[in-house]
Amino acid sequence: MPSTAITAIGQDHVRLSYLYLDNGDIEGFESLWDAGVPPRGGRTGDRHLIYKMVAADDCVAVMGRLVGPPDVDFADFFTLSDEGLLLGCRRYHFVDAPDAG
Repeated sequence: MPSTAITAIGQDHVRLSYLYLDNGDIEGFESLWDAGVPPRGGRTGDRHLIYKMVAADDCVAVMGRLVGPPDVDFADFFTLSDEGLLLGCRRYHFVDAPDAG
């Protein structure tokens, strides 16, 4: 289990991952991932608006909005290495429920 300092470093890496993707910096994005782990992320050039980020132990959870097109709300769950690098990310998208009527 990573220390509090390592978790904070991992949280910074998550923030940077969105910045790098938004700016199209693939090399920067890939540098945040643990060696031997293929980077997994969204499309470059879109804009990520982060609403909330919560970090504990080896996990960082993020709620936000991916600005277009199309705009979509998302929740990402990152797993961190013992050094605070990114090991994995699972993304969930918000979808409006169909009208019941």
